[in-house]
Amino acid sequence: MTKEKILKIAKGLRKFSLDDLVIISECKEEEVLKSLSELIEDKKLQPLNDNLYSIDLKKQTKLYATPNKKAAPATIKPFTITHHSSITDYFDPETDKEELETFMKASEWSRNRAFKYIVMLEECKGLTDEKLKFFVKKWNEKYPNFKVSFSTIYKYRKRVKEEGILALLSRHSCKTMNFSIREDIYNKFKDLYLSHEAPSMSCCYNKLKEEFEKEDPENKYYKFPSTMSFLRKLKQDFTTAEISYYRSKSRIDFQIPVEFKKNLNILVRNNEYSFIKASLNFINDYARPKCSLSTVTSYESYLKNHLIPYFGAIRISNIDNERLNNFVNQKISDGLSKTTINHMLKLLSLILDMTLENDLIDKNPVKSIKQMRNSQCEPKYLKEEEVKKILNIARSQYPDFYPILFTAITTGMRKGELLGLPWTNVDLANRKIRINKSLYRNKLIDIKATKQPRTISVTQELVDILQHWKLKCPAGKYDLVFPNSTGEFTDPNNIIKRRFNPIIEQAGIKNVKFQDLRNTYAYLMLSNSASLEYVQVQMGHYSAEVTFNRYGHFIPEKKEDYEEIFKELVE
Repeated sequence: MTKEKILKIAKGLRKFSLDDLVIISECKEEEVLKSLSELIEDKKLQPLNDNLYSIDLKKQTKLYATPNKKAAPATIKPFTITHHSSITDYFDPETDKEELETFMKASEWSRNRAFKYIVMLEECKGLTDEKLKFFVKKWNEKYPNFKVSFSTIYKYRKRVKEEGILALLSRHSCKTMNFSIREDIYNKFKDLYLSHEAPSMSCCYNKLKEEFEKEDPENKYYKFPSTMSFLRKLKQDFTTAEISYYRSKSRIDFQIPVEFKKNLNILVRNNEYSFIKASLNFINDYARPKCSLSTVTSYESYLKNHLIPYFGAIRISNIDNERLNNFVNQKISDGLSKTTINHMLKLLSLILDMTLENDLIDKNPVKSIKQMRNSQCEPKYLKEEEVKKILNIARSQYPDFYPILFTAITTGMRKGELLGLPWTNVDLANRKIRINKSLYRNKLIDIKATKQPRTISVTQELVDILQHWKLKCPAGKYDLVFPNSTGEFTDPNNIIKRRFNPIIEQAGIKNVKFQDLRNTYAYLMLSNSASLEYVQVQMGHYSAEVTFNRYGHFIPEKKEDYEEIFKELVE
């Protein structure tokens, strides 16, 4: 029966979507999908794209033989479209007083639009199939600025039947309306429908209704809302692009649909600006142009795994201290470290600062949240004796690893900077190395900073080692200083597993990582009276304050007697 009904509707529409079929047929979505699939297999219908179908009338001549004459069937008589004088004709002044007041509070544009739909539905009342098609044709000829379609009439018929005349008001005019949906029921529906499993509307609705009927089988205390009530309230809180994003199976990926990206460029009011929009604006407009790839990756990781799942559906103006404290407490209970939580709060603060600059919020609530104190130990480093031990092991047993190990210890360069360093940036004659590239995920990326890429000084011992290494270094496309055996980029994991870790184990040193060689450089320099500013430039820190906050405890205390200065003043 459903297949015949779908075919009949298809003939009238020619081109149609799944929603059109569900609305007009008034069947369950699962039944329509099943019938649609069978009709496509039988080649009675054909898909045009992901959500648009058509019927090939040439192949369906037996089923749908059209009359030779183009005139309307004799059973349809010409009619005149009349207008009622006032909207009050459609409301009972005694029983519909509140509805009439709500209707009149809507904008003039919305009232006029709704009134046109009321007139249209009144004029086509009882018409179906060919008669309704004929009505649509005549209506569109008479009102070219207010054209309607076959499916639109069915949609608004159903909406008025379920929700009343107020359902014809525009979505924006209904923002202050009460849809009589209990908050707990709406939240359950929202959680079900806006999930990456993407269940159908009817599936979510039926599941909730079954639960509701178990609690209140006779509906004594509350009338369960219609499907359209849920849908209209949902569209108040979310844009179409956001609904598609939350229902996407790849929602954890940052490859946002094109439609969503376009909507990001639209300036929206405060109460329509959600955290997901603010975070994606931050990534696209701030992080990617100004931050390094590794920093952007860490930001995206925090957003995808923690911040968006918690704040994504919340309007940016509704993020307050209570929500922030609940977020922190939840992450503590999840077992996250204080450092990680502080990093997420810092990212959240950056996003809200950007939103604040655009005048979309009044203040940044993260500023009032104190960062969690982290009882972390001092940065791990190697002492002089340990440095000598690992260098001796590398020189004797891993001669191909010795140059990069010596360079890391004596320059404080990061692992990515070492593996992405080309010979063209090494000036052995003047004992300088220019650092402007870094290897990240097997790609050379520019080092993004507020200042120009840094140039560091190197020791004569390192110059001698690099001159000797250059004669043996495998040649390759990128002319790298520390390539693999074929001259290509070295896999960072390989040098750690096959070279660094065996050397550390053989030296009897525990819990030391390759990154700790950078801390070792800072320790060796500062403990031997190197200036803080020099170490800052060598290590590429943003300021000397950053260097001091991390490595200030390496600076030895100077116990000198300054009393003589003041004695001379007295004398």
